[in-house]
Parts: sequence; C-alpha cells; structure tokens
Amino acid sequence: VGEMENPITGALEGEIEEAVTDTDENLVMSQFHGNKIYNPSLSKDRTAVMINISLALPSENAKKLKTLAGYIKCTMSDKTKEVDLGITEFKDGAAGSEYGAKLNMSDRFGGNMGGYKGFGITLSIPYYEVKEIKFYDDSDNKMDVQSSGHGSSGNTSNLYFSIRGDMPETGKVVAEVYEDVKTYKVPFKLENVSLFDMTMSDKMKKSAEETKKMYNPSGSGVRRSIGAT
Repeated sequence: VGEMENPITGALEGEIEEAVTDTDENLVMSQFHGNKIYNPSLSKDRTAVMINISLALPSENAKKLKTLAGYIKCTMSDKTKEVDLGITEFKDGAAGSEYGAKLNMSDRFGGNMGGYKGFGITLSIPYYEVKEIKFYDDSDNKMDVQSSGHGSSGNTSNLYFSIRGDMPETGKVVAEVYEDVKTYKVPFKLENVSLFDMTMSDKMKKSAEETKKMYNPSGSGVRRSIGAT
C-alpha cells in the first residue's frame, strides 16, 4: 500500500479515510471502528506495508474502487547499535542483563518440528525497535537461526526463532536495535482498484445480509474484508 524511500522499523495502525466506488458509493465503515487498520505487516525489505481492510458491501453495479485512501502510522530510524543481551547459557529461563532479556526454550515456543527446534526471547522494548537478533556459540561463530515471527504487548516483545538440531549449552545473544525511533503518519492513496476479484458467492452474500440485519438494522452496510498490497 505504501512504498517508502527509506526502510521503516514498524507499522503500528492506521485508518481508511476514503473508499469510493465508480458508482460514487462511500464504503468507509465508521461503525464498530470498521475504518481502522489493525496489525499491518511489513515486507521483508521493510519498504512496503501490507494491510487487510473492512469495507461496506458495494452495489452489484460497482466494478472498482475509484479511490482508496488513508494513512498508516509507521516508525522509522536510520541508526542502529549492537547490544550484547548478557545471555550466556542457552537454557529455558536464562536471563540477560539488557532489555530484560529472557530465553524461552519450553515446548510452547515450538518444540521440535521436522528437525527444527523452536524457541523465543522476551525483551522489554517494542518489537519495532529490534532490527535483528544474532546468536553465537561459545567459539563466537554466528549460528544459523531463523526468525519465525513476533508477538507484543505494550513495550514487551516476544520474538520467535527456530534452529535445526540442538542448541549449544553456552554462547551469547546480540541484539541490533534501532536508535532515535520516530513515529510518522504516512498517507497512501490507490486509484481504480478492481472489485472483480472480490466477487462474493451466493452463500457469502446470504451471510453478509444476515450480518447486516444483526448488526446494522438500518441497512447502511456490512463489513467485508479485502486485502490490499
């Protein structure tokens, strides 16, 4: 949805401000916060943002969105630093000395799947301030560890990883973190977005009408999720 000149560190939330069809219908849903954009995601190179949105059900005559516009709150920084988290043992519950780092090796973080072992690290900083986590064995060799996602609550982040085989008993963990992170309100605008690939089946239309009656008796619209990239 948004192409950035510089890599961004995180996409927080946003809002759809305009969604007008070629039949001049405004599909923005303000009820139940339907115009809000939650949990946008970043492309791997951190230069594009992907979103899922909910819009009102258009008329059958509508063929495209003439205009789709809004904004996304993004964080950005052009400076990083490396911090040794102070974890020296790769065992469940091992605590570090920086950012409240704690290693989670229990089965609920993935266990063993197809020869890969899943594990996680909890940090007391937002996930969008972390660029990369690097793992080293006791010979200071960087380990081949794959990132497999994250979860967050406030300023606490759970970062998930996987590694083929067993972890060594000792080593170190280094975090590359962003400095001076700032939040920007980034606008976006798309034009002439086809609705043909969003055609609803009869079953989906029936479900939509039932939802409309249940949550919006006035008949002004029904929420419908579409994806935009």
